[in-house]
Amino acid sequence: MSSEKEATLYSWAYRAGIVILRCLVMKHGGASLANSLKDLAQRGITQIKDVPSTEMKEHLGGIVDSCEKKFRNMILSLRSELLPEKFKREVVNYIIETLGDCTESIGIREEIKVEKRWTIDEFYRYSTAILSGFFDALQTFKRRPISIFGERGESGA
Repeated sequence: MSSEKEATLYSWAYRAGIVILRCLVMKHGGASLANSLKDLAQRGITQIKDVPSTEMKEHLGGIVDSCEKKFRNMILSLRSELLPEKFKREVVNYIIETLGDCTESIGIREEIKVEKRWTIDEFYRYSTAILSGFFDALQTFKRRPISIFGERGESGA
């Protein structure tokens, strides 16, 4: 049962990471850029090098770098949290901060929002699942930044 819960928590964190990255791109590049990226993703273009417009490649490259750094810093900050309650609070804070004025949304998992304290064992298991999901979302974004606009990011949570 516990490995199933971690797999589900990992899946949520991956989807949340994709949504957060899309919101970061929208904040830095605007809704028109996000719509252009959705169109490119639907046409099967997933990497910056495949974008037909040189001007858009340069513009998108800068935005991708900025968003990648911001999300990576969030992951590193979460990784350094030593207290379970502080870790949970920072996950929620970051989601609220990033998605506050974004058209995208993601639910908060019960393991994070419920007031039940995590045991040390739960903290290590849950934080590992969450950090892994966020990290894999970042890796997807680094390899194929446009592809995240073709991925489903809604949570079933």
